[in-house]
Amino acid sequence: MDSGVIFALAALERDPASEGALADLRALAKKAKNGEAHSFRAAVREARRVHGERGEHRLVAQLVDVELECAEDASDRAALYLDKGRVLFEELTDEEGARAALTAASELKPDDMALKERLLHLEKVRAIAGELEEKYLREAEAATDRQLKSMLYLAAADTGLRYHLDEARIEANLRKALDIDPRSSRASVRLEARYLAAQNVDGLRKLYLGRVDVATSRDERVTALGKLAELELGAGSRDKAAERYRALLQIDSSLGTLSRRALDFLVEFHRQRNELAELASAYELALRGRPHPDVELTLLTELGTLLGDKLNQADEAEEVWKRVRKLDPLHAGMLTFFRTRYAGQAARLLPVLQAAQKIEPDPQKRRALSVEMARLSSSGAGSTSAAGATSPGDAAAQMSDKSPERVPERAPERAIDLWRVVLKNDPDSAEAFGELRSLYRQAEKWTALVELLKEHAERLSHQEGGAIDERIALLEEVV
Repeated sequence: MDSGVIFALAALERDPASEGALADLRALAKKAKNGEAHSFRAAVREARRVHGERGEHRLVAQLVDVELECAEDASDRAALYLDKGRVLFEELTDEEGARAALTAASELKPDDMALKERLLHLEKVRAIAGELEEKYLREAEAATDRQLKSMLYLAAADTGLRYHLDEARIEANLRKALDIDPRSSRASVRLEARYLAAQNVDGLRKLYLGRVDVATSRDERVTALGKLAELELGAGSRDKAAERYRALLQIDSSLGTLSRRALDFLVEFHRQRNELAELASAYELALRGRPHPDVELTLLTELGTLLGDKLNQADEAEEVWKRVRKLDPLHAGMLTFFRTRYAGQAARLLPVLQAAQKIEPDPQKRRALSVEMARLSSSGAGSTSAAGATSPGDAAAQMSDKSPERVPERAPERAIDLWRVVLKNDPDSAEAFGELRSLYRQAEKWTALVELLKEHAERLSHQEGGAIDERIALLEEVV
């Protein structure tokens, strides 16, 4: 299937009113042929089902028109017109549009008597629409069952809508239907359409709040809160919009279309007002849903930076950066945080650097990490090659230091291993040679020290001039 179809349907999922996405689908429908037409129609049919469940019936009717663009079989086209007629009549109260759709279906199936009878029935109902409305109202007033009463008021309102009867009475009947049964989705949808057309902000706010209160599922409540937030934005109340979006994010942290929109708004809103604690709270809410790793990494990075750099909450920031480390051991921000946080604490910083060095693909950066780890390990081991060799007595005193910044017992061995790696990768490293010479003396590894000095003297012999004086000094040291 053409990727353009996927993108267009995804755009409609985000914005059911997207004219551009519909135009793209119509163009793609005209190009679809044979097997492509079959897969295209299957995708559009599934979209019709999804949007129908969401109550986006106008889009459903438009998607039927899209499907008609590539349906060639007369029987298929007639069935699509019947579907469109049903949506227009039952869901959108568009009697004229429904009759046009049924007429088109009848023209494609001229021998279908049932279709002709349905069209005739519509004409008869049109002639007595006013009487039918009155009948529904009388029955509603007499009904004792609340659900039946609500349905009859709704039927009276639908009749008025389909046949353009008294506007004031239509709205009054819809309100009665919803007041009696607050869960009546049809009455709610009808009122919403009228309030939107009239730009009745107060009416819409009350309607959406009612939907939040009676919602039986998370999706229903999230949708209502999303509409409330958009309404407040349109009315110029960003504070109220933030309140609605926060409530939405508290119950839906999946970062789907609505919760992602909520997070984006809250981030911008709190940043502009420099409300850092509230901004951190928004990130924490979004992270409860365990989003896609890429998204999670971005959110964790923002939260860790905010907690550590702006709010001075180092302990909380550390927990966040630990999560980053699990996702990306090479993450630059994470490494910077732990280098600062664990400065001088070799036992705690070394595992972080080792995990990064292990997967670093760049040889130069990998060598730099090796050197950093070796230096860190030497500082924990008490190596002091920069100031000269450490005597056995001094080394023993350093190794007996019990402060948490020292790495006991295995520190010299670990530092030796790390500096060996550095020297192996860079045989000319004067720093690695000096550190190893100091550490071997400190650990009284005399055989290893002799071998180190011999190897270094051998390397010097290959240099221009042979570095004779330095070689003599090394050999004297060996002796």
